[in-house]
Amino acid sequence: MPKAKVGKPMVLITFHIPEELLKKLDEIVARGVFPSRSEAIRFAIIKLIEYIENRKLNELMLPGR
Repeated sequence: MPKAKVGKPMVLITFHIPEELLKKLDEIVARGVFPSRSEAIRFAIIKLIEYIENRKLNELMLPGR
C-alpha cells in the first residue's frame, strides 16, 4: 500500500470511531494489508477525497444530473 512521502509534515488529529470499526481496521492491519492504522486511515481519506472530487467533476460534465 502507498506510504506517506518522507519529509512531509504530518498533523496529529483525534477522532472517535465505533469499536466494531476499529476491530475491523485492526484485522486489516494484522493481515498486513497496511503497516499501521495511520497508513490505512490516510489511504481511506485519500480515496474518499478522490471519489468526491471525481463525482463532482462528473456532475459538472453531465448537465441535468
